Amino acid sequence: MSGVASRMVAAMAIWCVNCRLQQQSVQAAIAAVGTHDLVYISLDVDPNEHAQDLAAYARREGFDWHFAVASPEVSRSLAGTFGPEILPPPSTPLVLIGPNGAIITKRLGIASSTDLVALFKEHLP
Repeated sequence: MSGVASRMVAAMAIWCVNCRLQQQSVQAAIAAVGTHDLVYISLDVDPNEHAQDLAAYARREGFDWHFAVASPEVSRSLAGTFGPEILPPPSTPLVLIGPNGAIITKRLGIASSTDLVALFKEHLP
């Protein structure tokens, strides 16, 4: 991968139960695959949520990857790049982006850890 990892971006919100379930599946899949070739980013797209609340959520849930609150500009850019379906957190959107910046897959709906492990094994070294 030339030292550049693939990235998985997931739009989410603290209040979203589906998001938490998806994050638990991702956590299990990453642990099962044991790869360092993936950077997972949870991007909070709720304009009413704040960084300190997001950090507390990640700590409380035991999620140890990158979390960020999307500004309205970032949310608009995400929708422009990946389509408007990327923004509703309950649809649990995930986008896997290769090291070259190309979209490998975009999916909606909660993916099981088994499905994610298969996806990672297919697309990561």
